[in-house]
Amino acid sequence: MKKVNLGKKRKVAAKLIAKMAMLLILAAMLTMLIKVARQDSAVMDELAHIPAGFGYVVQHDYRLNPEHPPVLKALAGLFGEIFARPNFPTDTQAWQTDVNGQWAQGNIFLYNSGNDADSIIFWSRFPLILLTVFFAWFLFYWIKKKIGEGAAFITLILFAFSPTVLAHGHYVTTDIGAAFGFFLGIVTFLKFLEEPTWRNTILTGLATGLAMLLKFSLVLIVPAYLLLILIWALVIPRLSAKERLKSIWFLVWRTAVVGVVGIVLIWVTYACFTFNYPQAKQYSDAKFILGPTSKMLNNLDLTLIKHSLTRPLGEYLLGVIMVSQRASGGNTGYFMGEVSNTGWRSYFPVLYLYKEPLALHLLTFIAIAWAFYKTRKTLGGKVKNIFIKMRTWAYEHMPETAALIVIAVYWTSSMLSPLNIGVRHILPTFPFIYLLVARQISSWLKPKLIVNPKKWLHSPEDIYNKYFIALLKFVIVVILLGWVVIGAFLAYP
Repeated sequence: MKKVNLGKKRKVAAKLIAKMAMLLILAAMLTMLIKVARQDSAVMDELAHIPAGFGYVVQHDYRLNPEHPPVLKALAGLFGEIFARPNFPTDTQAWQTDVNGQWAQGNIFLYNSGNDADSIIFWSRFPLILLTVFFAWFLFYWIKKKIGEGAAFITLILFAFSPTVLAHGHYVTTDIGAAFGFFLGIVTFLKFLEEPTWRNTILTGLATGLAMLLKFSLVLIVPAYLLLILIWALVIPRLSAKERLKSIWFLVWRTAVVGVVGIVLIWVTYACFTFNYPQAKQYSDAKFILGPTSKMLNNLDLTLIKHSLTRPLGEYLLGVIMVSQRASGGNTGYFMGEVSNTGWRSYFPVLYLYKEPLALHLLTFIAIAWAFYKTRKTLGGKVKNIFIKMRTWAYEHMPETAALIVIAVYWTSSMLSPLNIGVRHILPTFPFIYLLVARQISSWLKPKLIVNPKKWLHSPEDIYNKYFIALLKFVIVVILLGWVVIGAFLAYP
């Protein structure tokens, strides 16, 4: 009886220590983000995003910054309005007559209206900081539930002390929000695939709509969904070809319902923020921005804006068109001794290698080597048996399968795009990369089983495998993760 109680106490103590460690990591992350947010001046994008957010919240008017969705800017505006209480001028030329006069309005609002610019900037950033820390917690919680606590802790450390995450996690920009939205959409869709109930359909639709309201480029979640449907239908065991086709059809039409729910959420959100945007000005602004073109999509957008019921969707479509036009046109940049507006295929791979810690790349190398070792050992025999084993693995490891799909879809699209203006544009793939690395590292750390567990005195081979090699692996991983953490603190602020 005493042994049982002692075992329970140890488990409770272990859970408490794990919880305290998780909270300590989140607290360190929150502290760094807050302190840096207090001392950083506004970055260029914030000069447009912050006044736009105040325009949405205070005026219910979407005339500023239509090329980005509203949710993150509205959160910034809400916190800024509550805690900074600034004067938002609407008697300016930038607000009244200019078409998308975001830069001029931002300059006037922050620095020429008698407002405390530092206070506005900090409180506008605060909800984005909270979102970043919440995202770190959500990553930990979900991975712990789906894969295991070891993988969850490794992922949390890689995310919480990533220089890219820390750099962009305290600005009023769309990058961290995009990463969160993409991850939330994928994990809810995985739940939907496992149990395509109406409840999960609605929840996935809301998550998808939210993702689309965080960044327009998250439309890439649609091909990711379709690939996941195809793979899921192919890997489900014990189904005939006819049943698999039926499963695909069922999931496709249910996914169409997911899309409808997402569109309704987009309509409701944009309706709130275009309520006081005069319809005539909205139409003339959109017509000016789109230019003298007769493209079908542009005409559809203007038609939607003409009608009161559909003009919220017209404003959303305007943003999508603006982003797609900018992405297709590129952006003049400098990279590896060259200046170009057509982009470079090597841009994002090279930036990822430079911007993320060397310790992460070493962990990635170990993870890939270990994955190849396990795969070679597991996939033996005939081609048919190999296919069956791969299908079984994909079915039993859908989080990892989904992560591979997301990385493939997002990186392919980003590398083909001429818009090369920062590693932040592939930030939505970082949580999935961390997940895959953490999954393999946690597997690598598990000691080999003792050959003769019933023997009281283990053989030298048993001792070598279970204790020496296991300890060596643990030390390597601790050093590399410590390198990530210490590197972040040394680079601070």
